[in-house]
Amino acid sequence: MYSTHKKISLNGQTISIVGLERTSFWSDFYYFVLVSSWRRILLLLACLYLIINFIFSGLYLLGGDCIANATPGSFWDTFFFSVQTYATIGYGAMAPKTRYADVLVAIESFFGLLSMSIVTGLVFSKFAQPKAKVRFTKNILISTFDGTPTLMFRMGNMRANQIVEARLLVVWSTERRTAEGVEFRKLQDLTLVRATTVLFSLSWTAMHIIDEKSPLYQVSMETLKDLKAELIVSFTGLDAEFNQTVHARKNYRPHDFVFGHQFADVLLRDPSGQRVVDYADFDTLLANSRPV
Repeated sequence: MYSTHKKISLNGQTISIVGLERTSFWSDFYYFVLVSSWRRILLLLACLYLIINFIFSGLYLLGGDCIANATPGSFWDTFFFSVQTYATIGYGAMAPKTRYADVLVAIESFFGLLSMSIVTGLVFSKFAQPKAKVRFTKNILISTFDGTPTLMFRMGNMRANQIVEARLLVVWSTERRTAEGVEFRKLQDLTLVRATTVLFSLSWTAMHIIDEKSPLYQVSMETLKDLKAELIVSFTGLDAEFNQTVHARKNYRPHDFVFGHQFADVLLRDPSGQRVVDYADFDTLLANSRPV
């Protein structure tokens, strides 16, 4: 059993992970495709395509004059014949004329059909991944709401479609040290005024009442920095269009907290009385007239 290490970026911090089991690129190729960007995947597929055809072109050259209507010893003729065979195009201008070429064409055709099927499945799996277009406010507020100290952040559904059975999980994470001197991250679930909604299509302001039972009771900006606090938000729901579960996540760190402000209203009415949602002021903050 071999072990290795890697560096990852988590919540804006670089973390080194040591002692991972070593896995080859091909043994975890499906995961690699799903987590990689489209640019990286297309570049990889293009490189593999060229390499495969270069290899078969060389094999055809080893067979000598084995392709009809091809210039003997021409790399480019064998290369483009390989491309036609690999993609099962077969224009008819060039064809195998020896047993060696017939066997090689059979092998390449089978390999081409197999690889095309695999690539089609992988690309479709990546293309069909459902993603939520949920926007979170840049800042999270600690202010008064209806006369009560409250933690608030806002979400917007940028597709304006219907996400049903939407759920929110908010976790308060702080860095602690035990009496024995062991450092650990303490995770506490925050109780929300409303953690679920039957339908999320426009905007949703999540609120947590800060009372004596709240881990944020009497918290200050200095406390946030000392505890290296983070607020982890996880959103899940069922997209009514795709009929699949979608999710989104957001992390707030101390510099994202703002005290004594409120969000500008994005639910307005035009002169005719029709309701309008204006996302231009989604992140706009207004000074709260009441102290926290």
